[in-house]
Amino acid sequence: MEAALLLLLAVQVLGSFAATSRASSTAPGLTFDVALSDDITGENQVKPVSVNGGAFTLGSLFAGQADDRIFATSLQAVSPSAGSGNILCVISNPLDAKNVLLLNAEATFVDLDGNEDAAVQVDVTDFTIACEV
Repeated sequence: MEAALLLLLAVQVLGSFAATSRASSTAPGLTFDVALSDDITGENQVKPVSVNGGAFTLGSLFAGQADDRIFATSLQAVSPSAGSGNILCVISNPLDAKNVLLLNAEATFVDLDGNEDAAVQVDVTDFTIACEV
């Protein structure tokens, strides 16, 4: 029950931010580096997410061009000790708002398709990520 309340609180706090590609942050310079990986193609890219900067679409963070669709199998925390290990990132799929994924100092890996037995590409272009201290 306590975990469900924590998750609900995280969703309420972080879900209120509009997804944006802006780089502003109320914690100047504080970022949480994440790696988006595709185990099918072998592609992997690391990008910083501004902490306390609102929600960003994975498409705005990882796309090379405006119309790019981003496919991946997992997301990893590259800098889990940032912010003294007190950063929580919430990843959400706008098509499945009930399935919220978390990254922090302890949960450093997210399987994006939910199938731990197979690598399945997921279109994560419109997924959002928001990191807070």
